[in-house]
Amino acid sequence: RRRCRSSRYGRNTAYLRATDCPTCPSIAIAQTVSPRTRKPTLLRRESIARIGIRSGQEDEFVTAYQQARGLLLETEGCRSARLTRGVESPSEFVLIVEWDSLEAHTVGFRESDRFPRWRELIGPFFDGDPSVAHWHDV
Repeated sequence: RRRCRSSRYGRNTAYLRATDCPTCPSIAIAQTVSPRTRKPTLLRRESIARIGIRSGQEDEFVTAYQQARGLLLETEGCRSARLTRGVESPSEFVLIVEWDSLEAHTVGFRESDRFPRWRELIGPFFDGDPSVAHWHDV
């Protein structure tokens, strides 16, 4: 286990592998140490999907999402999932899912038998492909 050379991250952050540290590209953020408890906590990733829904089918989409949400939550590494709806654009939704890691989403969910069932339930309401990106706290 190594520490980051950056004063911004070094004091409370432990590293194991390469690629994610913004100031030390040879090591990656594996976990942080909570300043309050001094116990390690995993960094989490969020997948944020912008989803356009066909006009007039928004309520049916919400019902389908409520049925499909369990498929996400039963995936190992999925911490939470919430769907928000646009106020000015009620046919636009944002799905925010918190994962333990990027792989929990891209491998654990997307490559599982749950993903086709997920898309079967909510996919018919899409107005084009959703835009999905992954984020982490800084």
